[in-house]
Amino acid sequence: MDTLFGLEFVSTEFNLETFWLDTLAFNPITKSFVIIEYKKVENFTLMDQGQTYLNLVLDHKADILLEYMEKTGKTLKKNEVD
Repeated sequence: MDTLFGLEFVSTEFNLETFWLDTLAFNPITKSFVIIEYKKVENFTLMDQGQTYLNLVLDHKADILLEYMEKTGKTLKKNEVD
């Protein structure tokens, strides 16, 4: 993930509420989390899913920071992350 995208892998199948994020990663340059979803088909509802995931991340910032710290052993403060 780092070689291809410059992203730091955090977790796979990360659960927030009733949703499962396929891959959770962190961009150290922009200091932001990235969600990667894997799909086999084209689907126009993907935009809705993306908006839902954005809202989940914003509502559960502490959970995502905790997951990052537990999986990577690194520390991030919530005001350091976009």
